[in-house]
Amino acid sequence: MGCGILVAGLSGLCTLLAAGSALVGSTSSQEMMSIVPAALIFGGIPLLIGLGIAYGGRALIRSAREDETRSPYPSAPDTPPQEVTPARPPVLPNVDAPAEDKD
Repeated sequence: MGCGILVAGLSGLCTLLAAGSALVGSTSSQEMMSIVPAALIFGGIPLLIGLGIAYGGRALIRSAREDETRSPYPSAPDTPPQEVTPARPPVLPNVDAPAEDKD
């Protein structure tokens, strides 16, 4: 969004400066009519691209904020929680017992 604002702002100021200097400093209407469309073409296109980037970034930020406020389980059924039984520890053989002779 910040990049879009910078692009739109700088190209908009440049277009305004070029078109304004043509309007103020021109001596004939023919000279004015040749500079203003060129300034609008070369400055207007980056201005529109910058505005598009800024509004696109704004839409992304808003959708991210909406996602943060939603429930993480939007379609979970209303079922009661089940009890969890702890697992039994494994039964290990007794190592301290004397070994049996099988002769």
